[in-house]
Amino acid sequence: MTETATPGMGHNKPPFDATYIDGAKGKVREFADAAGDWLDLKTITTDEQAEKLNDFIKGTRDLAKLIEAQRVKDKEPWLTGSREVDAAYAPLMAPLKASITKARDLLTGFMNRKKAAEEAERQAEVERLRKERETAEKELAASQARNDVMTEAEREADLKKLDKAEKKAARPTRVKVASATGGGRSVGLRTIRTAKLIKRRTAFLYLEERHGEEIDALLVSLANRELRGGAKSVDGFEIVETTKAT
Repeated sequence: MTETATPGMGHNKPPFDATYIDGAKGKVREFADAAGDWLDLKTITTDEQAEKLNDFIKGTRDLAKLIEAQRVKDKEPWLTGSREVDAAYAPLMAPLKASITKARDLLTGFMNRKKAAEEAERQAEVERLRKERETAEKELAASQARNDVMTEAEREADLKKLDKAEKKAARPTRVKVASATGGGRSVGLRTIRTAKLIKRRTAFLYLEERHGEEIDALLVSLANRELRGGAKSVDGFEIVETTKAT
């Protein structure tokens, strides 16, 4: 039996410093418990309590900064490796993606022309059948008027055949390109609908009725960006000032 290579030590090591995580859990629990004790007070009533709470908040922030720094440190090698992998594969993927896009555009052009030609043929067939039906219906009416039972039966049979032919001609034109080798899938045309903004105010009124809450959230986000940029007011908004300990 062929021997398989034995994985080296550390092959199943997690992608972070597990020892640090385990060591930090106890400290985090201490601060979380202390936070619970402070919250149990409900209200701060003295300067001494306020000063101690301020120190607690600072200590918690300092611990969070230390843990965040370790997280970034543990993550960086993986980010670096990921960027190196992307850079190595980019010269391979870029020409392939461009080739697919350009070849697909070429194939789309052919399929659109083929669809247009087949659609023209279909429309011509629809028109031919319309005229044939018109003639058959006139002949049927004439045969009924003169009690020509034989011709009447023939025209009724013709109209039934026309029914089937018209249903077939009414089917939308579909174009597909098969695989030359049989190894690929057939390709068809698909219509993709996308919106292009031409009238902002009209679009806003239309969408506001259907997606009011989402639009409100987006507008608030944009207004807050204005305020962070130094704006003192934003038309259409009430500026709410909230005082917080920082």
